[in-house]
Amino acid sequence: MNRQGVVAGRIDSHTIEVTLLRESACGHCHECSYGDDGNVKIPIEDEIGASKGDIVEIDLGDKNVLKAAFIAYTLPLISLLIGIFFVIKIFPLIGIVNNTEIIASIFGIVLMALTFIVIKSYDKKFHDSKEYLAKVVKIVQRFNDTMTPIT
Repeated sequence: MNRQGVVAGRIDSHTIEVTLLRESACGHCHECSYGDDGNVKIPIEDEIGASKGDIVEIDLGDKNVLKAAFIAYTLPLISLLIGIFFVIKIFPLIGIVNNTEIIASIFGIVLMALTFIVIKSYDKKFHDSKEYLAKVVKIVQRFNDTMTPIT
């Protein structure tokens, strides 16, 4: 999944911060983490020497986007369902038959919350890993003095 953005600055010798513009497909949807101005800044691995103000094409990595989405959304959903079905199937076997739906719902929500906590505890590890970091593919346009920088 390739996108274009503007280099906002350099974080370190191998990483830049790029401002991504909201795509037209997004319309006026505000479901994602775009800021009030419709832009989001993300750290990106830079191996081709982009400078502040350059317009760059970045590769978000389809496989990594899907993997991150699975971790963030699907694992908690699976844990919710496992929690619910566990209580519904096990409690009647041990003699608890009253209010199993309520207990199952609570247990599922607690298990889902624990999954979110575990994911959050690994957030720093994922953030530090270069595996999920987008990469600059090419410089579309170099910044020059006649251009107005977008930050």
